[in-house]
Amino acid sequence: MVIQRPVWLQHLVRYPLIRDGLGLLAIAAGCRLVASATGLPVATTTLLGSIAIGVAARRCGTGLQLDFTLPLSCGMVLLGVQFVPARLAAVGPTAPLWLLGYWLLVAALFAFAVRARWFEARVGGILAVGIAGAGITAVRAAARADRSLPPDTLQLATAGILGAGALGFVATGEIARMLTLDAAATARWVGIAMPTTAEAVLVGAGHSPTAQQLTAAWRLLINVLQFVPIVGYLVLFVPDHDRPGRLRVARTTVRAIRRVPLFVWALAVVGAFAFVETFTPAERAVLQNVTNWAFLMALAGIGFNTRPGDIARLGARRIVAMVLIWITATALLLAMVCAC
Repeated sequence: MVIQRPVWLQHLVRYPLIRDGLGLLAIAAGCRLVASATGLPVATTTLLGSIAIGVAARRCGTGLQLDFTLPLSCGMVLLGVQFVPARLAAVGPTAPLWLLGYWLLVAALFAFAVRARWFEARVGGILAVGIAGAGITAVRAAARADRSLPPDTLQLATAGILGAGALGFVATGEIARMLTLDAAATARWVGIAMPTTAEAVLVGAGHSPTAQQLTAAWRLLINVLQFVPIVGYLVLFVPDHDRPGRLRVARTTVRAIRRVPLFVWALAVVGAFAFVETFTPAERAVLQNVTNWAFLMALAGIGFNTRPGDIARLGARRIVAMVLIWITATALLLAMVCAC
């Protein structure tokens, strides 16, 4: 006798998007229950708990990967709902200069690391794009345009970004509380320094609702301008020999903008509607809860897919070097934030 699978199970097998979404929701909800019962921070519990669940799942031989792209993209787009003129004004007109200064600082630190032979030049360039805050999406966009990259560079960058993000996620909120940073200072530091948006926004939420909203504003700016570090990498390492000077830079810029993920443009559109007060305060409150859940699911996916064994395979020294560079840049940025 042939036993047929239930219809709902057939759909889970046929549509990985449904399976992954339900899996991430289950992990996030379970970790949230544990956090509520123990009094631990929900985001930290979700990250560490999902790492443990992922390790256990792989030891059972499942080999399962949970794609967190959809909840992360949804969370990113919904961030735009919270952008009102007063919040964006609180970020300040000097915000682009802060970003440019931090990007140049990270680039200088990686240039030093390349001189010290910690990394090959183009590998160091890709790692700088990711650690500077543009994140994994920007790294992937730059890597797709450079066919000369060593094959493990993308995996190395991802491991380093996740490692720095996990450390920052656990530490930055506590440091901000120890230094009694206000919401604006916390958002400026965390919003710029954290290498991933989901973790940055959740750290801001742990400080206060105002810090969360300001952190979201910083991350909007970073995601809209993420083509800038991509252009810098392409100009330095993927030259267009057929085009002189300004034409080459212009063509490279167009290529980089075309590689910016779709959710960035969607975020900008939603943010524009929010800017003209399209959403009511009640609607913003509801959608903010949805945004928090989306980022919590994305965080669960980040943890579940983290493979501690990659550290040995990709070289612990290189990953540690990436994290140390991030710590140095973050500490210098914190000093500047406190000084201002």
